[in-house]
Amino acid sequence: YGMNDVISISYLMLPNYRDGSWGTDVEDKLLLEYNIENENTIVYLKKYLVEEKIEKWLIQFEYKDVNYCLIINDLNQAEVEKIVAELHFH
Repeated sequence: YGMNDVISISYLMLPNYRDGSWGTDVEDKLLLEYNIENENTIVYLKKYLVEEKIEKWLIQFEYKDVNYCLIINDLNQAEVEKIVAELHFH
């Protein structure tokens, strides 16, 4: 990437509460959806097309009763999978 290229990563954490829930609502076009198992944790990946020009990845997983969500703009699939492979659960 050059100095003028911008990659945006948002990171959300939400502890599981007994009577609570959370969700995401993305009304953009779903391009790809699949799961990767990483250290006995299933990581859910979805790729969206936003405003017909920006690709956005939504990565979700649960670990020790906490839900995690990463939202990443403008990375290719190999780079996103490299990020998922670098997630360590101890």
